[in-house]
Amino acid sequence: MANRQNKVVDGLVNPAAIGGLTVIADQIVIDDGAVVTITFPAYTIFTNICTYSGTAVAKTKAVSSGIGTVTYTATGDGTLDYVIVASTNTTVAAFDSSDGTIAVTPVP
Repeated sequence: MANRQNKVVDGLVNPAAIGGLTVIADQIVIDDGAVVTITFPAYTIFTNICTYSGTAVAKTKAVSSGIGTVTYTATGDGTLDYVIVASTNTTVAAFDSSDGTIAVTPVP
């Protein structure tokens, strides 16, 4: 598969409030067994959301030395749509709830 460049949307909100927020989105057609790897500057990958019209798609995400990597592996031919949200300047630790109960209350 050829290399592909994405338009990276940066600075979606006031940089004084949330600086370095990055959104990467695309739609591509891939074959059975294909592996799609997206790399970009990041300290934290908040989410990688995808839909796939083929049989299934496995996904992984990782950050190492300021570089984020998201990988999708396809089963069956299909169209992959994805949205990745990351931070290029803030490291956010994963939260693990030991009792399985999490309440999130946004602050106005």
